[in-house]
Amino acid sequence: MPGFMGCVATNAAASREPTARLRAYAAEKLPSHPWYKERGALVADTAEVHLLVPKIDADLGGVYRAAEGGGVVFMGRFEEAPFERVGSSSDDIAHALWQMYRERGRGFARDLAGSFLLFVDDPGERRSLLINDHYASYQCFFAKLGEALCFAPEVNILVDACGIQGTIDVGSVVSMFVNGECLNSKTYLREVNALKPGSLVEISAEGGIRFDTYYRFAFDEPLDKRPEQAYVNGLGEKLLGAMQSRADILGETIIPLSGGWDSRALVACAGEVAKRSGTRLRTVTWGVPGGEEVADTDPLVARQVAEYLGTDHTYIPRPTASWIREFEYTFEMIDGLTDDCVFHPNEHALFRNLHTEHGATHVFSGNQMFGPAGVAETDTEARARIGIHALRDYEPLWELFRTERVEDIKDLSDDYVNQVLAECPNEDYNNRKDWMHYAQRIQNYTNHSAHYKQCAVWVHNPWLDRSILDFMRSVPPAMREVKQLFKSTVNQRFPELQKIPMAGVRFDNIEDWGAVMREQGDMRDYVTRHLLSEQNGLHELIDPERLRAYVDGFLSGESVDQSPMVVFIDAIKNLVRHVPPIYRVLKRSTMEYLHAYELPASHTLLRLLILKRIYDRYGSN
Repeated sequence: MPGFMGCVATNAAASREPTARLRAYAAEKLPSHPWYKERGALVADTAEVHLLVPKIDADLGGVYRAAEGGGVVFMGRFEEAPFERVGSSSDDIAHALWQMYRERGRGFARDLAGSFLLFVDDPGERRSLLINDHYASYQCFFAKLGEALCFAPEVNILVDACGIQGTIDVGSVVSMFVNGECLNSKTYLREVNALKPGSLVEISAEGGIRFDTYYRFAFDEPLDKRPEQAYVNGLGEKLLGAMQSRADILGETIIPLSGGWDSRALVACAGEVAKRSGTRLRTVTWGVPGGEEVADTDPLVARQVAEYLGTDHTYIPRPTASWIREFEYTFEMIDGLTDDCVFHPNEHALFRNLHTEHGATHVFSGNQMFGPAGVAETDTEARARIGIHALRDYEPLWELFRTERVEDIKDLSDDYVNQVLAECPNEDYNNRKDWMHYAQRIQNYTNHSAHYKQCAVWVHNPWLDRSILDFMRSVPPAMREVKQLFKSTVNQRFPELQKIPMAGVRFDNIEDWGAVMREQGDMRDYVTRHLLSEQNGLHELIDPERLRAYVDGFLSGESVDQSPMVVFIDAIKNLVRHVPPIYRVLKRSTMEYLHAYELPASHTLLRLLILKRIYDRYGSN
């Protein structure tokens, strides 16, 4: 779901100008906004907050205005009493939040669990609070304007509504180029950041603007070891509990179903809860036209799972003909913060379809923290497992940059990756790996990518409920490796379901955008026009002539040759893996430095397209 557009200041004078801009934007833009509508607003002496929600028929958030002044704005859903959805309107919940705050003060945030964004204005204490949930499930970007804090669900809204004069952050530009996302809750503008998980921001006349953290996710070290079966039983209870807390919305929900573990467990647990009320579940899979008949792929296996679980199942083809239109639309929604806008631009249309054609108000997603694949014995290996790299790791791509800038850019990229490592609260390398999945992949990729889905329908992540994350903190790394504990739990609860084979690791059912770019003239012309004909600040980093040669080679069907360094390093790795004692020693010493990667040419060009559009919007440094 979208979020808050607002401004709050330490005093009335500081809020006057940005609030006037905000009010003008709300009056001019919101009535005709393509994917938002205003649910309500809270206006106070030093604050103004507008609640923006998607254009769907659902109770997504509420506003409470206290008789004594001030009040509460919130959006989302809470896991525990007194905020259950059954029988309560959002405005009633906003009132309950106000009462809870009045009883417990600013520390009440620690007692909240769910997916939410919350604003409290308290004129009696002369302070305001901006609070998000434990995994920052709803985007909230902010910037300081003197003694005022401005915030919005999208960077472009923040810039336009509050008059932010931004400068491009080259470190974030390179992070996107290498990783397909920005790192460390950064955006492309130095002045704008995303609110981190578990944040409580207090704005007051006495204390100014102060950022605190009321919830910090970290794995327990050392662990309180228990028998594996105790962990299996405990996780099973948490999984079913996450579904039970959503029993009231199962009839309005569609669950995307793939051929893997996460989604089938999601549907199976939801099915157990649905049986108690007689609700029939609905599931959906999408892919390329005809993909449902391709053996060993997600759609075919998903259909088998749906038949076994007895769901109403639908297959929706993913269109490719509208790539340019859908890219522009999705790029705008997520501010180009992930490469989902180039690789999955058609998914926003699919989510719109789930609401408009299938009547779904809610969608369950399988994002989780049960354990990324692989073990790690160094920080380099830990971040590589999660897909966090520096430009230095991609030696073949150095040639695309201007010679006089490449070394400085590599150093800057190193700094941004090192900032990720420096923030990690754990010492064990496998704990550090899994923490980076939580702090980087979920916050900086998954949540930003989910925003375009939330603009069409209410997306839930049951497996990221706070109760489940708190449980997973105590699970030993070995039980998290390749989701071992999760798989054992699902196997014990649904043994027959697991007899249906998992889909293979293949890509027949998603688009090969490289091939599409070569074959479809409109997409090819669009990409090459932006990268080669319309130069802007991006070309102050990238050498135009080298980029042209790279594009020409790609379009002619030539493969991008591996660099000698990549070939050499891969040969060493493959050799020493066959000698385990040597491999274990080298992993902790030499292998820290023996890493080099390649990026598919289609990824390189489409990520550069995103960056070209960013420079179009925000200009050069």
